[in-house]
Amino acid sequence: MSWRGMDMAVVAVLGADLQDAGARVHELSARLEAQLADTDWIGNDATRFRSDWEGRLRPALENAQEALATAAGIASEHVKNQGAASG
Repeated sequence: MSWRGMDMAVVAVLGADLQDAGARVHELSARLEAQLADTDWIGNDATRFRSDWEGRLRPALENAQEALATAAGIASEHVKNQGAASG
């Protein structure tokens, strides 16, 4: 007979790891934003890069952070539900 269900401790660690990863992505994005703001860089390439950062790159990092936070919440909710179902 195969085992079914959830190893709650493992899924709880997964949720915490997902949350931590989201926090690291957020910190990275903020650090890069500050670094870009403090970088002496002028010209067309700088303008294009900053535009790409604002329009595509930073939002992609924000989306990744949000996705990781969502996944963490889902894992946490499953652990909570499993605990309630298991008694």
